Amino acid sequence: MYIRDFLVNGVFPDQREIIYEDWGAAGIQAYVPRIYKNAYEFGNLLETFWAIDSELIFQPKYYYNNSDEDVSVACPYGGSFSFRSSDLGDTYSFKDCAYTQGFVMTGTGSSIIETGLFTIEAQVSGDKSGKLIYTQDYSNGGSSVSGEYGGKEIDLKE
Repeated sequence: MYIRDFLVNGVFPDQREIIYEDWGAAGIQAYVPRIYKNAYEFGNLLETFWAIDSELIFQPKYYYNNSDEDVSVACPYGGSFSFRSSDLGDTYSFKDCAYTQGFVMTGTGSSIIETGLFTIEAQVSGDKSGKLIYTQDYSNGGSSVSGEYGGKEIDLKE
């Protein structure tokens, strides 16, 4: 309220210092660093997908979405990311989507509330090409990337 009144209406608080103790869990979140500009800066494909996962989650149109209609946004380095939310989870579509230079995805994905599974299945092009499946299990913290990338079989798990 104090911040909104100041930023929107230019009204200063009546006190110089205000201590508010009832922020709850929504008051503070861990810092999530921005994604690397270039795909080659990541240590491995799991790191690349973790960063893309975070970028998707904190995409303002996604983060603040409260609609069950299709929503599309531009990816930072070209292409688009579309999603649709429902009570069961979300579905995703990537068309030539690049959240980092040198890693362009075309494919689909989903996030299922009941199981906590987030999945992306995509054809990838850019620095290397291939077909990859990324899975993040938010219920137990495990993640994996499998498929073919740059002519090599990939099977990473953490």
